[in-house]
Amino acid sequence: MHASTMAEAKHAHECLLQMGIIPDTFLENTLINMYVRCGSIVEAAQVFKSMDERNVFSWALILSGHVKYGQPEEALTLFWQMEKHGAVVDDVVLSTAVKACISASSIEEGRKVHGFITQRGLTPNTIVLNALIDMYAKCGSLVDALYVFDQIENKDVISWNSIIAGCGQLGHDSTALSLFECMKGTGIDPDSVTLTCVLKSFCNLQLLEEGMQLHVLILKMGREANGHVGSTLVDFYCKSGQMDIACRVFDRLSDMDIVTWNAILAGYASNAQGEKAMKAFAGLLKEDTIPNIITFINILNALTEPRFLDDGRFIHALAVEFGVECDVSVSNSLMDMYGQCGSIKDAVIMFDKPLVRDIITWNTLLMVHADAGLYAQTIELFNLMQKECFSPNEASFVTGLHACSLSVAIEAGVAMHALAVCVGEDSSMRVTNTLIDFHCKCGCLEDAHHIFSICNEKDVVSWNGLMTGYLQHGHGQTTLKLLREMQFHGSNPNEVSFVNGLSACADMESLKDGFVTHSDIVKVGLDSNLSVSTAAVDMYAKNGSMQDARDVFEKLPERTIIAWNSIISGYSDNEGEEEALHLFYAMPLEEVILDEFTFVGALNSCANLCALNEGKSIYSQYTTYGYDLNIYVGSALVDMYAKCGHVEDARHVFDALTDADLFLWTVMITGYAQHGRHQDVFKLWEKMQKTGVNPDSAIFVSVLSACSHAGLINQGLQVFSSMILDYGINPTTDHFACYVDLLGRAGCLNEAEQFIKRLPREPDASMWRALLGACKKHGNVELAKLASARLLDLEPEDHTAYVFLSEAHAIPEGAND
Repeated sequence: MHASTMAEAKHAHECLLQMGIIPDTFLENTLINMYVRCGSIVEAAQVFKSMDERNVFSWALILSGHVKYGQPEEALTLFWQMEKHGAVVDDVVLSTAVKACISASSIEEGRKVHGFITQRGLTPNTIVLNALIDMYAKCGSLVDALYVFDQIENKDVISWNSIIAGCGQLGHDSTALSLFECMKGTGIDPDSVTLTCVLKSFCNLQLLEEGMQLHVLILKMGREANGHVGSTLVDFYCKSGQMDIACRVFDRLSDMDIVTWNAILAGYASNAQGEKAMKAFAGLLKEDTIPNIITFINILNALTEPRFLDDGRFIHALAVEFGVECDVSVSNSLMDMYGQCGSIKDAVIMFDKPLVRDIITWNTLLMVHADAGLYAQTIELFNLMQKECFSPNEASFVTGLHACSLSVAIEAGVAMHALAVCVGEDSSMRVTNTLIDFHCKCGCLEDAHHIFSICNEKDVVSWNGLMTGYLQHGHGQTTLKLLREMQFHGSNPNEVSFVNGLSACADMESLKDGFVTHSDIVKVGLDSNLSVSTAAVDMYAKNGSMQDARDVFEKLPERTIIAWNSIISGYSDNEGEEEALHLFYAMPLEEVILDEFTFVGALNSCANLCALNEGKSIYSQYTTYGYDLNIYVGSALVDMYAKCGHVEDARHVFDALTDADLFLWTVMITGYAQHGRHQDVFKLWEKMQKTGVNPDSAIFVSVLSACSHAGLINQGLQVFSSMILDYGINPTTDHFACYVDLLGRAGCLNEAEQFIKRLPREPDASMWRALLGACKKHGNVELAKLASARLLDLEPEDHTAYVFLSEAHAIPEGAND
C-alpha cells in the first residue's frame, strides 16, 4: 500500500476493512509503517495494540515511530515490554532504543539499555555500538563513549564520526583532532561528516593554518561543493576573521542552502560589515531562498550603526511579512538593532508590543539604555523587571552594575550587590568582576578589595579591575603590589595588567620599579605589544629616563599619536625642549595627524625656552588644523605667554576660556606671581574662590610666594592657615619653604628659625636656603652660618651655599638693622 497523505492512508485502511480482509502480521506491519510515514503515530499505535501476533518488525516499526514523532518515553516503555511478550530483540530494535535515549536526553535509560545488551550476552553490530557512542556523547559522558568506541573491532567511518563529533560537542576539540589523526592511520577515508566535525574543532581552537591545510584535502577530495562541508568552510573562515577567503568559498558553491547563507551573514555580522551583509541578504532573496529565524537574527546583528537604521526598518518589515517578528529571538534582535542604530524610541516600541518576553528581552532593553548613556533609566528598568516577575540573571546584573558604575549610583549598586548575593549570582565570575569595577569607580576601594579577596576564582579581568581601580585613585604602590602578587600566584598578566603596572611606575616616578616591570614584559614577549610599549615610553619619559624612552619609541611596531605625545612631553619636561620641537616638526613627515595634546607638548617646550615667536607659530598651526581653543591648549598657551613675559596676552587667553579649571587658574596665578604682579595674584585668587573652584596644594605655593615677595606677612599667614584649616591640605616642603621665605623677607628671622625647628618633619634644603637668603638680606651672620652648615649637610654639592656663606661672613653684624 502506498499513501502519501493521512487521508489516503485512512481510506486504504477502510477499504481493507470493507473488503473483509483479515490482516495478517505482515499487513498490519505495513499499516503501521504507512501511518508512521503519513505522520499519524496515534493510528499506528492503535494498529499495533490491536495485533494478535507481533514480530520483531512490528516492535521496530512502532518504536521508531514514537522516536520519530518526539515520544521517546513511549518508545522506551514499549522496549521494556518486549521481553515480557517474548519478543526477539534484534540490532534494529536496539539501535532504535538507544536513539530513544538520545531523544529523551536520558543517560540513565541509555545505561539501562547498554546493561541489557551486556547482561543478555547479546553481540550488537557496529550500528548499535555507534548509536551507543552517539548516545553517551550527547548525554555528556565522553568516558563511556570512548569505552564503547574502544570495544568496536571493525570500526567504520560512522564509528569515527560519532566519537569525533562527540568530543567536539563536549568541548574536547584537541581529543577530536587526535582521533582524526588516528582515523587517517587506519586507511578509512573521511566523509563529509568527518570533515565538517574536524573543521569545527579547528575553528574552536582557532587553528587557522591547520584548517586551511584541511581545506586543501577537501579540494583534493572534491568535497568543497558538498552543502554541509561548504557551509562549514564558510563558517570556519568567517569565525577566523578571513572574510575574503570565506567569500571566495561562498561564491564557488553551486548549491547554497539557507545554512550556507546564514553562515556568510553571521560572518559579516561578527566582522562589522553591514553593507556586505545587506548585499548578501538581497542576493538570498533574489535566489528565492526563504529566510528563517536564524537568517533574520544574523542580518539584524550586522546592523550596528545609525546609518543602518533604514535598512533595519526594511528587515523589520520583512520579518513581519515572513511571520517571524513574534519569535522572541527575532524580536530581541530587533530591539538590539534599534538600540545599536541609535533609535531608543523604536527599541522601546518593540519592547511594548504584545509579544512574548523572556529574560533576554529585558537584558536587551537594559543594554540598549546603558549603551545610550541612559544610566538612570537602566537602573529603573532593572528594578521594573523584578516587579514583572523576571529574576535578573548574570547578564542583567552586569549591565545594571555597569550603569551604576558609570553614574556613580552607589546606593543602587549596593542594592544590586545584595540582590546578587540573595539569588546566588555573586558567585559568577562576570558579576564578581563587575562588582569590583563598580566599587572601584565609586571610590570604595576597600569594598572592592574585599570582594576580590573572598572570590573563589580570579581571572585576569579580576586582577586588572582592582589594579585599575587603585591606579585611578592614585594608589600606584598598591597597583604595583597587586601586579607582583598576580605573578606570584601564577596568574599570567596580560597587556592591560602591564600597562597598569607601567602607569603606576610613571605616576610614582619610580624608575627602579619601572625597569623591573619592563624587564618582566620583555621576558613574556609582550614588549612588541603596541599598548604596552607605548606605556613604557610614557613611564620612562615621566621618570626622566629619556634615552630609555627613546629606545623603546624607536622600536615601536607602530608609532601612535599617544606614543608621539608621550615622547614629546617627556623631552619637554626633562630639559629636552629642542628635541621635543624637532620631533614635533617631524610628525607630519611621517603622516601622523597631530592632536590637541601634541600641541600642548610643543607649546610647553616653547614656554620653557621662552621662544615666543615659535610658540605663536605653533598656535597658528593649531588653528589651521581646525581645532578650537580648549582648556588643555589654552592652559599651555597661557603658560607660554606668561613665561615669555607677555602676561597681558596670557590674561587675554585666560579670559577667553569660559571653562577654566584649577590647573588653568594655577598657571595664570603663577604667571602673575613670577612677574611680581602681586595685586593681580590676590585679585585672581579671590575671583577663583568666588567661582567655587577648590584650590589644591600647587596653587597655594604660588599664592604664598606672591605674599612673600610682596612682604605681606599677615596675608601670607592667613593663606597658610586657610590652606590647612579651610581646605584640609597638609603642607608640603614647598609650602614650608614659602612660609620660611615669608618670615625671612619680613625680617622675622628668629621666628623663621623656630618654625623650622618645630616642623613635624626633617627640614629640607629649600627651607635652609630660604633662611640663608633672608640672613644675607638682614645681616644675621650667626644664623647664616647655621643655615649654610645645615644646607651643606643636605646638599654638599650645592655651590650656592658656599657663596652665601662667604658673603654672610663679609656682611657686618647688624648692617641691615
